[in-house]
Amino acid sequence: MKVAEPTTPRICVPGPAECESLAELLALTFGLPVALAHTLIEMHGPDGARVVLRRHEVAAGLLLDRAGQCWGGRIVPAALISGVAVALHARRQGLAGALLRASLADLRLDGVAVAVLYASNDAMYRGMGFEHAGLSLTVEAPPEAFCTSAPRELPPVIALHDSDLARVLYRSEMVRQDGSLDRTEAAWAHIAGEHLDSPAEWLAVPGPEGTLRGYLAYTLSGTGQDRHATVTDFVAADPQAAAALRAVLSRLGPLVRKVRLNTAPDDLVWWGLTHPVPTPLRAQPWMLRVLDPVRAVSKWGFPAAADARLSVTWRDPLFPEDDGDYTLAVSNGRGRLSRGGGGGLPMSPRPLAALLAGRASARTLRLAGTGTWSAAHDTLLESVFVFRNAWMRDRF
Repeated sequence: MKVAEPTTPRICVPGPAECESLAELLALTFGLPVALAHTLIEMHGPDGARVVLRRHEVAAGLLLDRAGQCWGGRIVPAALISGVAVALHARRQGLAGALLRASLADLRLDGVAVAVLYASNDAMYRGMGFEHAGLSLTVEAPPEAFCTSAPRELPPVIALHDSDLARVLYRSEMVRQDGSLDRTEAAWAHIAGEHLDSPAEWLAVPGPEGTLRGYLAYTLSGTGQDRHATVTDFVAADPQAAAALRAVLSRLGPLVRKVRLNTAPDDLVWWGLTHPVPTPLRAQPWMLRVLDPVRAVSKWGFPAAADARLSVTWRDPLFPEDDGDYTLAVSNGRGRLSRGGGGGLPMSPRPLAALLAGRASARTLRLAGTGTWSAAHDTLLESVFVFRNAWMRDRF
């Protein structure tokens, strides 16, 4: 007698055969060459993908990378989720949601405090407890737009052959920018363009005793009129280094017609551009999901002047085991969320993500319906959760 094939979806880490199918699914969904999709899966490592198997076939999949994200000068354990894809014949059957829920649960058990992703569908991800945390602008400008000051003596720029020096500078500077990533090997490989036919060029402003004052990484792609440079990283520790690196970009004119980069309004590269620049090619929010409120609050960096206690009632449909009354205490730049207290102020993953990230004020969240507290709580919440200009150069 023939045994019926299992129809209940199974979520797992893909083996070699499933990785082949996942690469084909990613290529089809995102318009990538299959070889590039294979490379992206390999860059994420053996535990960096999840798939839904149905009838022994890959019906959906995603990529994930465990990293840290800087908030208030502290590194919060985070997971970067990308490449969420569902086979055409399996769409609108709840597979993406099931895959995401299972992946978030695994990450939570592993001690990850928050998950971060670029959303292609806000409604779906908000339904899973994600909320806007920052904005990424992809802009394109002619090379000459990158040099705004009159010619002056600038420090020398050299070819950088040891990217480890760039990592050292990046780590010292990233803690000053909310939202920046404590990059993993996969993230650095992406910055270096290891997944591309032509890897990144690295240039740097040298500092004393083998250190760097700044560095720039960019790739070249396209042909003819479409040839352009893409800035994958730009870090500077002083104004002269920043000006020298911008001057390099301004001299790319003989090679390219446009320079492209991921940026934000308080990025020093954006600040140094000659404005107005053309309409951004892409303006995309990135979203954050609190997986464990106790761990997230304990790892976050709060304003040093904040000194407050408030009672909250936590509700999370995805992880109801955390539901209950808590006391939130913030002082000396640190936060603590502990069980107990009288409860009262309603809190859930979406408003907490927006408040922690400083994306919107408590009043804005309440008026938008994201937060359901009373107007009397706005001032108290805004004394604890300050506005932040959170952004990151990285795309994933």
